[in-house]
Amino acid sequence: MNYLQLCNAVLREINEVEITNVTSTRGIQTSVADFINKAQRDIINSEVEWPFTVVNQSFTTTAGTSEYDRESDAKTVDYDSFTIQESADTAERKLKYISFDEYLEKRNEADTNPDSSARALSEYVYTTPDNKIGLSPVPDKSTYTVRYYYYQTTTDMAANTDTPIIPERFHDVIVNRARYYAHMLRSDVQFSQLALRDYTDGLGRMRVELINRKDYMRLSNARYFTAESVCCEARRRTDARQGCVHASSGCRNPVAKLRAGHQRWLPPHQRLHQVRLESGWRLVGHHSRRTHLQRSGYRRTGYGSIQGVRQRLD
Repeated sequence: MNYLQLCNAVLREINEVEITNVTSTRGIQTSVADFINKAQRDIINSEVEWPFTVVNQSFTTTAGTSEYDRESDAKTVDYDSFTIQESADTAERKLKYISFDEYLEKRNEADTNPDSSARALSEYVYTTPDNKIGLSPVPDKSTYTVRYYYYQTTTDMAANTDTPIIPERFHDVIVNRARYYAHMLRSDVQFSQLALRDYTDGLGRMRVELINRKDYMRLSNARYFTAESVCCEARRRTDARQGCVHASSGCRNPVAKLRAGHQRWLPPHQRLHQVRLESGWRLVGHHSRRTHLQRSGYRRTGYGSIQGVRQRLD
């Protein structure tokens, strides 16, 4: 939805007359137009690194200059993404991030040396107290290209056809937040709380879909599996009556191909699931979705925490 459509969506929700132009409003219509931009700012500022705000930026170095200004709309800079390219015929090299204190301790003396022989292709990047991007060693040429990612702030919408930076499938979150402000303006506490609940649920959905990442564990064969999938597979194939864990031959998950009859079943309330693997390793997965691999013949104790004592099995 564009700016005009978002305003009308809120006006319909609060049973008000729709508008045909965001610049020709009066009363509650003007307030709703302001609430739309305020709602977008609330969503953007609720997280530091929304993926839809990421921008790929680059600049060319200047010989003898070590500090460079950030973009004016940069909310935060991903200093782990910095690379430098000497020329179009060479590959990019990753710049290592160091803190400003570390720079002062290890690099400042060489970089401030009047002798230009210390200048070279930069290897480190740091941030200054006034939020500038620093390179070390000081570049000796004006042909190096530095690339990085940063997360931008939002710009208020003003024209009818302006669209939010937020993905369209989450535009209802903007509407719900603007509804909350509209009901608060009318001192309608009951409906404002309902709108706030819808906004909070939508914001949580955004975090789950756009920010949350599954934790992966790496096995010796370089294959990756989620802790959740392994534990769920183990639980699904647990036969409490026979006291062992089974796995069908057609199971697609190699971690869950278990040897039947070799594992003692543990009650679910202990929140601990042990799986004997074909490779001879024992997987211990806690209910918190953290996992550990341990040698067969050992176990980790301590339920509900990754801290425990490794004990020899009888």
